[in-house]
Amino acid sequence: MGKLLSRVGSPVEEYRRGIFTYGGEEYEKSVKWVINTLDRFEVTKHQGEAMLKCFRTATIYEYLFFDSAMRKER
Repeated sequence: MGKLLSRVGSPVEEYRRGIFTYGGEEYEKSVKWVINTLDRFEVTKHQGEAMLKCFRTATIYEYLFFDSAMRKER
């Protein structure tokens, strides 16, 4: 999403900085590092399900955060 938004940009400086953070190469490298690190762990089925649930919840909150900003919710 960050790469897509970085092509569009924003006239608002605060949003522009955030967009370029999420769309930048350093952020992408850090995400890949975390994924590669986590892939090396052996987890039980229960642990994997718990991790997926946490990831899904975090993703929903992330979506709601940006959706709220896009709709200029107060």
